[in-house]
Amino acid sequence: MPYNAADKLQVGEAKHNAKNKQHQLNADYKKLMTEPWGRRLMWRWLSEAGLYQNCFTGNSETYFRLGIQAAGQRMLSELVTADKTAYARLLIEFNEDDTDAKSGK
Repeated sequence: MPYNAADKLQVGEAKHNAKNKQHQLNADYKKLMTEPWGRRLMWRWLSEAGLYQNCFTGNSETYFRLGIQAAGQRMLSELVTADKTAYARLLIEFNEDDTDAKSGK
């Protein structure tokens, strides 16, 4: 049966399904962030997305970089929706790792 936006029952079911999907996504992000390997993956994905880099190249590669950056921004948005402090914890954890590596610890 096709979706009918005028059908209150279908609209209610769609809202319920969307809420369940968002709840599951939030739980997935939280679970990922509880594990050291999950935090390493998330840090790598966000770093490779170039969230704080200028994407402009002067040629069509700009569009490619913007696409990767947009995917990273979406992932960051979903992470922060699931856990407001997760990104801040990533910044602290991996900044300490970089500092330790530079100091030879």
